[in-house]
Amino acid sequence: MNNRNLVGITAAFSLLFVYAQTLQQYITVVFAGRGDVNDGYIGLILIYVFFFLGSFVAPVILIRMGAKRSFLLIMPPYLLTRISFIYGNIALFFTACVLLGCAASLLWNAHFVYMGRISEEHLRGRNSGFFWGIFSATTGIGLVASGPLLTILPQSIVFLIYLFVGALAYVPFWKLDGKRDNTPNREGWKNQLPIFKSPTAIRMTGCIFTAYLIYGLVIAYVPLEIAEISGTHMVGILSSPFFVIPALTSFYFGKMADRLGRFPTMSLGLALSVIGLGILYYAHNTFLLFCGIAVSTFGFSALYPMTTILPADITPKGMLERMSGTFNAVGSFGILCGIIMPFLVSGKAAYLVGLGMTLAIAALTLSLGRGGLDHVCIKISDELDKSLQANRA
Repeated sequence: MNNRNLVGITAAFSLLFVYAQTLQQYITVVFAGRGDVNDGYIGLILIYVFFFLGSFVAPVILIRMGAKRSFLLIMPPYLLTRISFIYGNIALFFTACVLLGCAASLLWNAHFVYMGRISEEHLRGRNSGFFWGIFSATTGIGLVASGPLLTILPQSIVFLIYLFVGALAYVPFWKLDGKRDNTPNREGWKNQLPIFKSPTAIRMTGCIFTAYLIYGLVIAYVPLEIAEISGTHMVGILSSPFFVIPALTSFYFGKMADRLGRFPTMSLGLALSVIGLGILYYAHNTFLLFCGIAVSTFGFSALYPMTTILPADITPKGMLERMSGTFNAVGSFGILCGIIMPFLVSGKAAYLVGLGMTLAIAALTLSLGRGGLDHVCIKISDELDKSLQANRA
């Protein structure tokens, strides 16, 4: 493991998302204040629809360009698109959301691949926990700071300050070493589809879906609940446990995954997610809302390091970009479900639907643990070999 690269990618993402996450957390609130809350929701939906679609193309770009050049390529659109929603031009905002979704799919696919390549197998959990811990701490600080800043400065000035912080991510991205597969596979995007034909691989993405489902609820529906129950000025403060708790626990959950195994850690994360969603359903005051956010966040903290660990754990040689793209696609679909569900069901019922989906995912994913991770890897390799042979026939 190269510690310099681990620190570098952690610093780059932390700086970028102090800006990006803070602005995203305020999208629905800002548009609700203008009387256009639906526009804020539609913008979030556009981001993650194109995040999902971009996940099929991102592996091809990543194979050709490598992770470092991909990071540098997406920085301008990632920085500039998020500032668009403060200017009140809906056409500009929707266009920016489409571009942002495409950029995000490449950014996170490159992240999964790069982290997999710089981490030795027995240290993947620890390294992933280190990344998510620092990442969550800095984004949490950004969110908490946004509250006081918005009380003393105009909204546009605060967001421009955050834009400057995000732009500093260029420096650590530029200093990363290039990490490429020694046996690159340059086949087209259609070879992403055989990954989806592996039932075992899809079942292993279940914990990722749950983590991102919670994330989708937190960025879309939870801020509206906080604003209604506790006031708009409390959005940043009451949302901050979603970043502060992972900052304090992700490293330990990552080490737990290395010591006790992936499946016991996933079991704990899924159980806490179910409990947290249940509390959120019954939360009608600030205290219960805080408790629900906190417990579901502990579940999220246990599951989130798996987004980096599992693709590298279960991928046959030469297919890491495509497997990472599949995890990206499933994760973005989970976020999309979290954003859309409050539209499809009556408000808080979204938490119950999410709880039911999490229980179903737990049954499908954790049942694979009986044979151990090595057995899972063999099954996935066999299923992918058969799918690729059928494609070439």
